[in-house]
Amino acid sequence: MTPRLVRAEEAIGHRLAHDITMITKDFKGAIFRRGHVVKTEDVEILKRSGHYYVLIEDESKGEGIHEDEAVTSLARVIAGSGTYVVSAEEGKALIRSSIERGIVKVNVKGLNIINSLGDFIITTRKSYTLVNKDDIVGIVDLIPLFIDSEKYEKVLERARIVAPIVEVKKPIKTKIGLVVTGTEIYEGITKDEATSVVKSKIKMYGAEIVRRYVVPDDFNKIKKALLSCIRVSDIVIATGGMSVDPTDYTHKAIASVATEVIIYGIPVKPSTMSMLAYKGSKVIIGIPGSIVYFREWNILDILLPKLLLGEKWTRNELLELAHGGISDYFLSKKKNWR
Repeated sequence: MTPRLVRAEEAIGHRLAHDITMITKDFKGAIFRRGHVVKTEDVEILKRSGHYYVLIEDESKGEGIHEDEAVTSLARVIAGSGTYVVSAEEGKALIRSSIERGIVKVNVKGLNIINSLGDFIITTRKSYTLVNKDDIVGIVDLIPLFIDSEKYEKVLERARIVAPIVEVKKPIKTKIGLVVTGTEIYEGITKDEATSVVKSKIKMYGAEIVRRYVVPDDFNKIKKALLSCIRVSDIVIATGGMSVDPTDYTHKAIASVATEVIIYGIPVKPSTMSMLAYKGSKVIIGIPGSIVYFREWNILDILLPKLLLGEKWTRNELLELAHGGISDYFLSKKKNWR
């Protein structure tokens, strides 16, 4: 079935072939849904919303797949684990999370392939975004109202090859070890503020601190604390002592216990003087004490989602963070630089 274009007055008694949308400064949405039989009193509403012509169903004309069916079918093909699909107004299919506290994973290459074919447009949340149950993680649109059956099948065939395109996964690395460094904190002269910051970051994902040490600026004591945390944790976070002060030993201690240092110095503001390393399969993150000042957003917000899924950051991926690495949040806190 393909639609037939008629004047609003001529649509009386016929079924609409698509949702009719009204847009004002306060509202955007469907005022009549597909299949609605147009009544005399509807004509004024249609014109007021800018629809002097509408498409009505015409069973005598052609073959094709309507947008409602097409987008839903494609969404079901590309939706992966941890998701479900629902239809929405204006010919859209929504992919939602079926997981509470899940992390979005997008197959960007597959996404680009389907979007490059034309007709369909798939839009997703960014990979490694934290979402809750029923949150929207993807939207599928069809540009025309109908799509040719043969073209439609070709898109579905290609989609099956690259699927899934969007998934939601549960964190699997949830045991966190924490080493807070600083003689002033160890001796009780300064309050430990770093622990509360780290706790707030990992709590969102359902992770927990399973071992914590507060140690002075002493290379051997920091190293010992790191090794103790590594034995019982998936990820170890060390705070403070990451810069060039003569008593900054944390980055040196991390390097001494690591089997691989991915990077020291991540091109992101704030938290540039950070380190990512591994001891076997265990992750070690060194982060400067400035997280107590830049507590709302720092390098942990970037690194953690991927690491909690058990995935690795490469050095090149981290270097690419330089593009856009100056955050608005950082600039808002460094007003004296303006």
